[in-house]
This record gives sequence, C-alpha cells and structure tokens, in this order.
Amino acid sequence: MKKSILLYLLVLFTITGCKKYPDGPLISFRSPLTRLSGKWEVTNVTINGNDATQLYNDSCGGKFYFLIEHKTPLSFGLLNCNNNIDYWGKFNINKKTITIYIDVRCDNIHMGKSDYYQVFGPLIVTETSEWNIRRLKYKELWIENNYNDNNYIIKMAKYEKDN
Repeated sequence: MKKSILLYLLVLFTITGCKKYPDGPLISFRSPLTRLSGKWEVTNVTINGNDATQLYNDSCGGKFYFLIEHKTPLSFGLLNCNNNIDYWGKFNINKKTITIYIDVRCDNIHMGKSDYYQVFGPLIVTETSEWNIRRLKYKELWIENNYNDNNYIIKMAKYEKDN
C-alpha cells in the first residue's frame, strides 16, 4: 500500500514539475506546433492588468494566423486589421516563447522594408517581438509581452483550424 502511494506521489510531482506553461495545460498529447497551427481570434487583451480589448479592436482588431506545414513554421499573419489591412511575417516557437517578426503590410499603401509602423503595442512592422506563452491548448492561446514597461497579455480562441 505504501509503495503504491509513493508511486502515485512520484508521478504526481513529475507531471506537475513538467508543466510547461504557467496557465496550462498540465499535459497535452499534441505538439506545441500542432496546437498553435491555425487562425486565432483575440478574445481579451490586458495592459498592466487593465482590460484593453476595445483599444486593441479600435487600433487593430486583427486575427492571428500561424501557418505551419510539415511540422515547420511557415508564416505569421495578422489578418483583417482595421481598414482590411493584412500584415505578414515570420514566427518561431520554442519551448516557452513565440517570436513574431512582421515584415510587410499588405494593402494599397506601399511600405518599404525600412518603414516603421506600430500595429498594436509590441506588434510593430519590421521589428521582432518575443511573447511568453502563458497557455497553449488546442483551442486556447494566451501570450504575454513586456513592452515599454507595460505588461501585455493577449488571450485568443481558435476559430479556424489549419488544414
């Protein structure tokens, strides 16, 4: 009986010690790339703990798109921002972070590679932003970034799976 309790406690501590993201999940059978792949709708944004969802919707309102093919990150899109502007770039994911680089703005306005355009907070054309993954479930993603002494948390729900 004592051996089974000790085994149970060992397994419990091992699983909780392996928790990759602060807000979960505890365990997942899908790879981070598989869970990240697809289109995500922003459901909530906070800046320093204050609700900034309306500010995000007014300044950008775009949906995040992580395009992955053959277990390889291909491109990142911030789609359907205000005025039907799409932003494209690259992304990379490691164990606990997502790095996003937006390098082009697709609309009728020409922007060169050296042009600077702030989409929202740390999301800036021609600059890299690194986001800590707080939660990465198959249909739920929370990311966090500290930019200009402000803490940004973006919560998203998957609205379309990548095929």
